[in-house]
Amino acid sequence: MWSNGPGVQPQGIVERQKQFDELLTVLGIPLSLSGEEKLKRLRETPAKLLIDAQKDMSITEFRATTDDSFISRETIAHINSGDFARRMKRRGTKLMNGECRDEHNLYRQWRTAHNSFDGVHTRLCADYPEVAVSKLLEDYCGPSRTLPLGMKDWQDFFGHSYANLQVHCLERGFHRALVDHGLQPGKDLLRYRIEWRTDSCGYPPEWGVTHATDMAIWFWYPGLTNEDKRILKPWNEALAAFIRGDDIEWDTKGVKEARRLTNDGKTDVWTDDRWEEGIHVWQLLNGESAGLKSRL
Repeated sequence: MWSNGPGVQPQGIVERQKQFDELLTVLGIPLSLSGEEKLKRLRETPAKLLIDAQKDMSITEFRATTDDSFISRETIAHINSGDFARRMKRRGTKLMNGECRDEHNLYRQWRTAHNSFDGVHTRLCADYPEVAVSKLLEDYCGPSRTLPLGMKDWQDFFGHSYANLQVHCLERGFHRALVDHGLQPGKDLLRYRIEWRTDSCGYPPEWGVTHATDMAIWFWYPGLTNEDKRILKPWNEALAAFIRGDDIEWDTKGVKEARRLTNDGKTDVWTDDRWEEGIHVWQLLNGESAGLKSRL
């Protein structure tokens, strides 16, 4: 599972209607038209105009919607109750999932929030339900809406918050739910942590080991040096074995452990020092599964 995972229950139809109406307004399509006519006008709009419209919208991100068709309204409830993990176990489905050390440096570049608390709130609400965003920001900033310690400015805070929602915190809650309900760490759940990057990855050096710098590992980038290939060989072989369905020597024993590629090119087992933070955020946003109980 590469580049994000199930973090919070996606926005529902009512919340997404706001974005639909905003898109129509930016494109000059009257809201008074029938649903069929609105869709007809959208389908007649050139693709470039649809893409360009995003820069004039506040709800910029088009993500999956909880519609009880493609996305069940009980997705997070199924994860928390263990139904999700039990189905994975029954089907023999294994998961390889992890993170890069500096995920936030790329995320803060993606339609960067305005440099204020309200700017961060608005920008995160383009991706996530407002109730989840409000809970997270109150937890981080308190009722006084104070910039958390260690953050350079609100845009820096946006990058860290986005990375926590997309990857760091919510993947840990997901992993715990899988292991609590039957998946075995190091066998069914293969956690990893990447702290190394190749010089040929294409991202500015000051971004560090940010989101997507690990593509060189999984996709065997052109431009890798012989030394890079030596470092990445055990990882590439493990991925190939995973895809074939073979057993892999992953060396991790508990859910708090992850296989790590260190910044000096060594592979070891890392004990997660962000585990408690991740579980806290998962429980804050998903503890009650949006008030739902799994029906399975």
